[in-house]
Amino acid sequence: MNIIVDIARQVLWLPIRQGSPDPRQWPTAVRLAMVLAAAAIVVGATTAISDIWLPGGRLIAMSNGTLLPDWSIPVLLWLAAVIWALAITGILHVHWLPKTVLTLFAVMSLAMMGLSPYPVSLAVTLLALVALIVVIVVRSFFKQHWLEFPIVLMLVSAVVFGPDLVAPLRAGEELRLLGLSGMLSATQVLTVPILIGAGLAYAQISVTLVQAVVQRSYRISRRIPALWYALFAVLIAVIVVQSIEGVRGGSDAWQPSTFVWSLGLVLIAATVYALVCRRRPVLDVESWSALTVPITAWMMVPMIVIVAVIQSSAVVLLFSVSATQQFLGVAGDIPVNLVQQVGRGLLGVALLVLFVRRSRRGEHNTTFVVLVAALFLVLGAVPSLSGRRVSGGLSPEAIGLIAAVAGLALFAWQLIRRRAERNQGLGLLLVLGLVALYPFRQALGEPMEVISGVATLGLLLPLLWRILTEGEWTRAGSRVFPLGSRVLLYAAYTLLAVTLVAYNALASTSSMLDPNTLQELGDFLLGTPLFVTALAFGLTQIATSGTGTAARQPVPTPVGSAPQVRQKV
Repeated sequence: MNIIVDIARQVLWLPIRQGSPDPRQWPTAVRLAMVLAAAAIVVGATTAISDIWLPGGRLIAMSNGTLLPDWSIPVLLWLAAVIWALAITGILHVHWLPKTVLTLFAVMSLAMMGLSPYPVSLAVTLLALVALIVVIVVRSFFKQHWLEFPIVLMLVSAVVFGPDLVAPLRAGEELRLLGLSGMLSATQVLTVPILIGAGLAYAQISVTLVQAVVQRSYRISRRIPALWYALFAVLIAVIVVQSIEGVRGGSDAWQPSTFVWSLGLVLIAATVYALVCRRRPVLDVESWSALTVPITAWMMVPMIVIVAVIQSSAVVLLFSVSATQQFLGVAGDIPVNLVQQVGRGLLGVALLVLFVRRSRRGEHNTTFVVLVAALFLVLGAVPSLSGRRVSGGLSPEAIGLIAAVAGLALFAWQLIRRRAERNQGLGLLLVLGLVALYPFRQALGEPMEVISGVATLGLLLPLLWRILTEGEWTRAGSRVFPLGSRVLLYAAYTLLAVTLVAYNALASTSSMLDPNTLQELGDFLLGTPLFVTALAFGLTQIATSGTGTAARQPVPTPVGSAPQVRQKV
């Protein structure tokens, strides 16, 4: 029982304690806002899983074809009001450049939500927006105060709900619903980093869990040697069954071309790393998780271009309906997938440059995983950029089977040389454990989905993990980005992501950026390089010859997202 508690503490509790925002450091001026933000996040998450407690409901149709339950409309409007109140309050005391950009974006989005065909309602919207701009300008010259958030929330609420209070007519409501849909469509691209990053959650937990189990197995094996051999036998049997079922199933992950590409990636990564770094790979889950933030932000760039082109049709509509139709025809011909693949290919090249720079500086804690991620991005873009003349793909299943075979062969070679010791056995156990259990990483969220019958939980759980483990940047501030502003913007960003998941769960039509698709993308592009790095870490441990004393020495703690002690071999 103590072993289970210890593993749970290392895998789950420590990453949350070390990566979550610390309320004790929050300025007094933002604590009231954060209480409301926490309540709004709970409301948004509850709305996303409303199928559990509120089945059905009357649907309201909008002119763009979207159907929403009638009860969800005031909830979504309120969540949107809280999002903008948090964001606007957060930018009051930051540098003038991001303040100007975010102010313009906020005013445009709020104006869209406050649209109404009636002059009185429009007057309410305009007066509230003017007052909001005045507050932003005036409060920029003063220190942060707790009254800022209530005042901003009141003005934002006047824009969102004021037109209904003055002239509660269905036509005005329709325009504001379209404004809400337009606001979420325009801002959803901003949630790309956190949604893609959430895809890393299951891989991160799986790798850390296997590391923790391997570490504890060393202690158990010293008391019960038979359990050690039984564990090896079970893992090998699981891998064999998985391989047979995969080949029989005929999925793309088990095609011969996939194995060729995966083997090529492994050989290229091993060769380049050996030539450039000339040292064993280092497994540092925490550093890789932090590095994924700028990586996912870059993935947002091509999507911003696509969304900007589509959203600009509203501007064209002001001049000519026929011009809008022509514009939409051109926009419809944009090769979205090609644009995204080009962006990922460029990101892969940038990561290769980062790999070389970090190698020269001796920063080896993330060099191998960066190299693997770069190769994944570059090789993954080749089929699209070649017009499908080059076919192939990569899969963690194929890479895992290659690593398992290589690990068994290396361990057999060490046995023949009589150099196999406890450390080599632990390395093999790490490799086999990862290969056997990694395909079940998505099952971490499936029990809750099965119990509740709501698939949205599979989106919320990794998103919640990302929120709780990637908030350490809110623990310090600077002159141009104060601590209070960081906390409020963090809350606004988190609430926006939760609201987008809730909207997609409720709406009859899916948005262009589907949260489920983004999380799957993050699992593949961010989680698989971490998986490959863990395999490389185990293989090099097997390949390293024993010295005759390793069996008597305690096994070093593998580096994961939970412990902060980093092992660099």
